[in-house]
Amino acid sequence: MHRSIAFLPLIALLACSPQSGTMHATEDQPTAAAGMIEDYTQTPVHIWEAEPERQSLGQLAYRGGLHIEHTDERFGGWSALEIDQDGTRLLAVSDSAYWMSAQLEWSDNGWLSGIEGIEITPLLGREGQELVGDEEDSEAIAHLGGSRYAVSFERNHRINGYDLGADHSGIHDAVGIALRLPPGAVDLPNNGGLEGMTAFDGDNILIGREYPPQDGAPYLLYYYDGQDWSDVRVASLPGFAVTSLTRYGDHIYMLERFYTQEDGTRIRIVRFPLESLAAGSLIEAELLGALEAANPVDNFEGISVIEHNGETTIVIVSDDNYNAYGNQRSLFLAFALED
Repeated sequence: MHRSIAFLPLIALLACSPQSGTMHATEDQPTAAAGMIEDYTQTPVHIWEAEPERQSLGQLAYRGGLHIEHTDERFGGWSALEIDQDGTRLLAVSDSAYWMSAQLEWSDNGWLSGIEGIEITPLLGREGQELVGDEEDSEAIAHLGGSRYAVSFERNHRINGYDLGADHSGIHDAVGIALRLPPGAVDLPNNGGLEGMTAFDGDNILIGREYPPQDGAPYLLYYYDGQDWSDVRVASLPGFAVTSLTRYGDHIYMLERFYTQEDGTRIRIVRFPLESLAAGSLIEAELLGALEAANPVDNFEGISVIEHNGETTIVIVSDDNYNAYGNQRSLFLAFALED
């Protein structure tokens, strides 16, 4: 069944037309064909792999991490992440156009301890079709309020809206609704499109392009303030790219990624004040923590921020690029922001 969707005012305006374990399916659980992962393992990871007792990372305190391995070939490529504010329900999209819904488990002391009930299903296009080829590269997700979400795609640059239902059960048949791109976004590079997106305050939305116009130049973000689009410039470092954006409280949180074959991968977790979006001047983001060779660094592309156990808690997820050689992983890491 095709679902109808009533978006927020902004979206209506834009419409174009610490444990490891294994979960096994039981007779009462759906099989993998119905969407549920049949068998997977989750293994804790240390934030300093050579110093297991060390928990600090800049202004962040580690709150646990998991390496998820799977038997379902659809699992992986996670490029965006949304977590409900109670910290229990997770929604992600992959860059092969799949939804993942799951439940997060936390220990009594606020550590990420498990991911259960993993369910995967195709993310559908505007005609209710499964997406293939250049149509399938979904990169960012934004919660529009209620049961409504927006998903951005690159290669064929576009944004779709989806109504997933109050319990995310609509991921099985939610059909994409066309949303208008920011000015100029249709001309972005093939593999350098809209990598980050967040919506807030009713009809505000912020969208980040992956690479600056020139290496080392400021990042270019597209900001809609409820009436007009404007460009927002955020200072960058050479070689880095934007991979995810989210709003929490009075800040925008952002993931940055650096990669070369010679130097490997580096990740920066930064933030800047929400009020700076309207200032019009170059934004200098605050570095909260950086993942480098001594850490479980990978291709982190999704970020979500919640209040959990009395702490501002940041959760990030990596895109393993469906790497068959095992040198990239699907990692979920949690951090608390230290005052």
